[in-house]
Amino acid sequence: MLPIYHIQMFLEIRSYARNMKTQGLLDLIVIDYLQLINGTGKGRGSEASRQQEISDISRALKRTCKRIRCTCDSSFTIIKSC
Repeated sequence: MLPIYHIQMFLEIRSYARNMKTQGLLDLIVIDYLQLINGTGKGRGSEASRQQEISDISRALKRTCKRIRCTCDSSFTIIKSC
């Protein structure tokens, strides 16, 4: 059985992933809904800044996984207004 962790802050995810990888307990990170992850909190308030924050989180997650040599699978929803 695989352990499941509920972490919503990106910095916590990164720290936890590094620790688990050094212990040899991590091969895959799965993020079910990328928009629920909180970043640094800078620039929040408008939809455009939140979209930028999600983009930044996604890039940082990719960099983290490359550094620790871990696979990551994340999903997100794109909603276009009419």
